[in-house]
Amino acid sequence: MELITDLGMAGSKLVITPMECNQRFITAEYDQHLELKDDEKLPDAGPYQRLVGKLLYLTMIRPDICYVVHVLSQFMHCPKKSYMEVTIRVVRYIKGVPGLGLLMSSKPCSKLTAFCDADRASRPVSRKSVTRYVMKLGDSLVSWKSKKQCTISRSSAEAEYRSMATAVSEILWLTGLCKELSAEVELPVELFCDSKAAIQIVANPIFHERTKHIEIYLHFIREKIQQGIVKTRYVMSRDQEADMFTKALGRSQHDYLIGKLGVLNLFAPSSLRGSVEDRSSHVPIT
Repeated sequence: MELITDLGMAGSKLVITPMECNQRFITAEYDQHLELKDDEKLPDAGPYQRLVGKLLYLTMIRPDICYVVHVLSQFMHCPKKSYMEVTIRVVRYIKGVPGLGLLMSSKPCSKLTAFCDADRASRPVSRKSVTRYVMKLGDSLVSWKSKKQCTISRSSAEAEYRSMATAVSEILWLTGLCKELSAEVELPVELFCDSKAAIQIVANPIFHERTKHIEIYLHFIREKIQQGIVKTRYVMSRDQEADMFTKALGRSQHDYLIGKLGVLNLFAPSSLRGSVEDRSSHVPIT
């Protein structure tokens, strides 16, 4: 609430999602290249940078705003007026649901589940894809990431496969961490992906010319599958929990996924908080 008070937004209108669907983000340099003049640069980037910095801190317990903050943080050096408007929208969204937060189950659980996704060529300037993954221990969200891929993927399957390899690396780290803490994880860990093409590449032992350039990723993932550490599974796009970190969603899908991720409203009546079972055994992170 201090964030809202500092910005003088106590009486501002609320919004139901942190970001509008199909919002485009391009650099000021790209605007100059296209001779676009309808979106000016901010004369002082300081307020924008400070506000985005505060939102970055908040993402540690509010994964529902991770995607939009991830995008906004890429323009800290040269923000535009439209980006400041998007940032203010995020604050208006937070004002509407200040009680949202992660709930961690107190029940012991050894089942680790992973979801990975990729947004191919989502950046208009570089056309690089974005990797996203979600890791859950039981019903509790324990790790999530949204990062631009280092190289350009030439197909959706390739972008998904790079995302899958990144998720497998995180699975290895988490299983090792749990072992150090004397909390063994059930193997194999199920890795859910909504790309049938990427899953078929994993299952096909024959290399093709189209996949030769990602051969290292292929060998890496197949090795972990053969070792019984990971098992790939297909998931429908509607139930792809990593979508929350891939793109802006409409209200119904946004609310559906934050419930599945265990992000619940602590101020709402228990019957309206979401779909996580036995909420009495959950401890809120504040």
